[in-house]
Amino acid sequence: MESLSAPLRKALLEADDDYLVGLSNKGTLNRGKKDLQTLSPVLSVQGEELRVELGAETCVLRAPLGNSECTCPARGICRHLVSAILWAK
Repeated sequence: MESLSAPLRKALLEADDDYLVGLSNKGTLNRGKKDLQTLSPVLSVQGEELRVELGAETCVLRAPLGNSECTCPARGICRHLVSAILWAK
């Protein structure tokens, strides 16, 4: 498997709980952590992005993490993205 880009690797390593609360909110962080307990993510590296499949949703993680996207209808950083970031760490 292709390795992660240095900027994305650095962003994931630096993404602690405080950072994730800043991107979303504490409730979204807690929900993302809870969801991660029951999910079996599937990943693939595509260039400088990390694609993470979480059940029916697909997240594309990019550096900076605030530029990441999810296929769900939520705006901004959703629970799926938080779960994907936590799992990728």
